[in-house]
Amino acid sequence: MANIKEQLLNTLNELETKDLKLFQWHLNNGVEGFPAIPKSQLEKSDRPDTVDKVVQKYGQDKAVEITLIILKKMNHNQLAETLRTKHSENKNTGCHRNSSCHHTVSYSDLFFRYSLIQLL
Repeated sequence: MANIKEQLLNTLNELETKDLKLFQWHLNNGVEGFPAIPKSQLEKSDRPDTVDKVVQKYGQDKAVEITLIILKKMNHNQLAETLRTKHSENKNTGCHRNSSCHHTVSYSDLFFRYSLIQLL
């Protein structure tokens, strides 16, 4: 099972260099509901550094969330769907192994999922 950082890195590895720069531009300029990452922290960042900074700034689940939003804005819908699917599978797999695992879904999670569906 790939961890979240590996999933994000695999996703960013699919982007061409110009698309990585655009992805970083979105992080720098902010996405609604997420604080921006300063340009100085991103300007010399390669893919692994970008993943580390996104996870550090937003936490693991929110890092996936903002990545999905940005990929959709960039019209990388298939890449976003692949990340979403792999992330969901890994979360579900971990839960099936642990019978005491209980997921709660917050209102913001439901709103985010609804927003992503609307973008499709």
